[in-house]
Amino acid sequence: GVRAALAAEDAAEATAGFGTRGAGILDDILSGDLDVTDVISRVGATFATRSAADGRSRSNTGFGAAGAFGYSRTDHNVLATVRGTASLVSNTNLDVLASLEERQQLQVESNFDLPTGQAPTAAASAGIGIGVIDNTCKVEILSGARLDAMDAMVIKSEITYPFLSKILDVLNKGDFGSKGLTFNDFTTNLGSVMDGKIGIVSGMFNTWSRALTKSTGMGISGAVTYMSVTNDSEAIVRSGARINRTSGGNAGQSVTVAATTEMNSINMAGIFALDLSPTSLADLVRRGDRWATLSPVGNGGGKGGVGGSVYFGDTRNTTIALIEGGSIVNTTPSGSVSVTADEKINNYVMVQSGGSSAKFGVSGSVGITDYQSTVSARIGAGVSINAGHLEVSANSNFNQLIAMGATQFGNSVGVGATIGVDDVTRTVTAVLGDLDTVAVPGRSTIKLHGGMDIRAKAEGTMNVFTVAAAVISPGTPSNPPPGTTPDTPPPAQDNDPLDGESLPNLFGDGQSNSAGSGTTTYGDKGQQGTMGIGISGDVSIDEISDTVKAYVNDAGTIESAYVGASPNGVQSFVVEATNATDILSASGSVAMSRATGTNIGLAGSFARILLIGNTTAAITGGAVFSGNAPYLVSVKANRTGEIAAGAAGGSGAAGGNGIAIAGSAVWLTITNTTQAKINGGSIARAVDIQVMATNS
Repeated sequence: GVRAALAAEDAAEATAGFGTRGAGILDDILSGDLDVTDVISRVGATFATRSAADGRSRSNTGFGAAGAFGYSRTDHNVLATVRGTASLVSNTNLDVLASLEERQQLQVESNFDLPTGQAPTAAASAGIGIGVIDNTCKVEILSGARLDAMDAMVIKSEITYPFLSKILDVLNKGDFGSKGLTFNDFTTNLGSVMDGKIGIVSGMFNTWSRALTKSTGMGISGAVTYMSVTNDSEAIVRSGARINRTSGGNAGQSVTVAATTEMNSINMAGIFALDLSPTSLADLVRRGDRWATLSPVGNGGGKGGVGGSVYFGDTRNTTIALIEGGSIVNTTPSGSVSVTADEKINNYVMVQSGGSSAKFGVSGSVGITDYQSTVSARIGAGVSINAGHLEVSANSNFNQLIAMGATQFGNSVGVGATIGVDDVTRTVTAVLGDLDTVAVPGRSTIKLHGGMDIRAKAEGTMNVFTVAAAVISPGTPSNPPPGTTPDTPPPAQDNDPLDGESLPNLFGDGQSNSAGSGTTTYGDKGQQGTMGIGISGDVSIDEISDTVKAYVNDAGTIESAYVGASPNGVQSFVVEATNATDILSASGSVAMSRATGTNIGLAGSFARILLIGNTTAAITGGAVFSGNAPYLVSVKANRTGEIAAGAAGGSGAAGGNGIAIAGSAVWLTITNTTQAKINGGSIARAVDIQVMATNS
């Protein structure tokens, strides 16, 4: 046969930071990278930091910044071509294949995380990742080419993006056999545990953007991911090609023309603190520091803070399987001709933003995905086919989850906002004949011994979940160091150089020293305002446009040669279009203010679903159905699936002067057209004719 294959792994990583906790001595011991001078310097730095903490605040004045930028561009072309002068003959099987497997990863992290006594009055941190992928995989049998195989002939193009984790990939495919999981797969995954994130990032996420900022004054954080993906998978038999010039093959002789696109991806953009190194895990167990490993608050400022996370994904997929008019395709009467186009998409997007600031703070998350796909399986008008069973099938299975959240904590003014948008446009068509249903189509000659199936189907789940919260509270820390109260200092610590700062202290939620004062305070006590304002709002939007069509548009003849092997002894000619897609959009927001003075809590939530659907099954163009024995003709269009949208908002304001306002709204618009029709043509000697359209 003829085969072209490419397996690509493309990864880009950018990291920047100041004072990040990173790996500790324990981590270096476990990794075998232990340096005596490094141990001495860390011990000295530990004592110096603690000595500084015993006196007045020694926070630096000025501005500090950290930034990381990652860019990845891939452009792959895989082509398998049989030219017009070629003649390929096989006594068994014959394959013409093109396959492209892409493992893509983009990681960006930026941290500005100096200890409290060294943090500047203003700091900013930004992590930006941009990825562009353009993949083309094509198989072409050009005009004049002659291909003969006594058994199975496969003409196929395939683009695959597997899950980065072999474990997830096997679970997704349900393949636990000889190509399933091995002991080496488990040890490989365990080997990534020591990356400080127990392999979560390196072994699971295709895109990862994270930013962390801490300052004594103003903190600004931003995490941005942009991904543009274009896939083109095509398997085409051009006009004038000859496939099995005679029907003299073995029993069960078959011809398959197939194109597939499969994408599996997990994406993350966030403002949060994450450290799963052995040192932090030890802090979690030994010191009971529940924030030692993971905190949803990644942007902190002694006075104010602004943090935002943005994910934008733009995907364009084209999957085409085609036998052009003017081609000749033959199999034995017990054989089959199959033209199939399939796409399977699993896309998971998580966007998060969290902040904590004394005076004012804003946290926002935005996630937008724009997905467009064309899935087409077609046999053009003007073909000559003599075969057993004929199948033309186009399928789109699209599953997407967008989960988003933004949380802002503060003592005076806090705003949390989230926006999630899912925009999906799919066109799925299975056609025997011409695409143009207005002009007079060409004429085919099709003789079948085992019936015909023309099917188009769109299915999957599309979910958008958004949450936003703003919590305003007095300056008393919610999590003072163990064994203390807000007005009593923590117990003296021993001189263990492996002890590090706990995350609440770094955020100003633990012990701190007020500038110009010899008294010890906690969090931002003494700095909070007399009024508290908490505002939160979130929006979730699903916009879906699906066109699913299965039809015969041919002016030629489709003949039932003899009674087939169907259960009732009658051949079936089926034209069916189905859309079975579930859509869910949900949003929720909470605003709570309990400052010492007047409190205002405002919360709003909005959920929107816009669905435009066209599901059509038809026989048109003047096709003539005939048969030597009775046969069944079925034309069906089905629209099923669950569609739901929900929104909830809640607010609270403490004190007699409190004002709390909450609202929510849902806007649902559905425009569906589901039709089954026979328009022109002739059907003779049919035992039954079914024309049915359902919408449920």
